[in-house]
Amino acid sequence: MSKLAFDDAWLGKVRRDDLEDVASKFGDDREALSLIEAFAESAEIYQLNNQGAYQASNEFRSALMQRYFLDQYRKAGRAPRLML
Repeated sequence: MSKLAFDDAWLGKVRRDDLEDVASKFGDDREALSLIEAFAESAEIYQLNNQGAYQASNEFRSALMQRYFLDQYRKAGRAPRLML
């Protein structure tokens, strides 16, 4: 089996309207819609990278990771006074 080239990865090629079509099949399933949105955001990061827009890709990735962290931090409840 041959190794998949990075440029041939599915997230590097999927279109947002394809993901919106998939999302339309899930109605109000918030968990599924959240996962599909995460795929769409990851796809945008991969596609920016594939286009050579490395700084934009890295900035988007950094903002996404920060958002994921803060979402989980807030869900944890009472915030600690000190974080190491």
